[in-house]
Amino acid sequence: MKNGALTETVLRKFGRSGFTEGGHIKVSVLKSLKKSPSKVTRKRATFALNVRKKKPGKRKGD
Repeated sequence: MKNGALTETVLRKFGRSGFTEGGHIKVSVLKSLKKSPSKVTRKRATFALNVRKKKPGKRKGD
């Protein structure tokens, strides 16, 4: 995967509103991109959501 490819896609389709104040891609945007007609974009969005789930310290109780 290319570095920053998903970020560029979000900027192109959603603009700055696709990002949080901290500069991360919003989960709602990732979920909508997961339904994209582009197979590559779907894969990138799915990967980003899965990585987010596995990050330590992001779950309740951690």
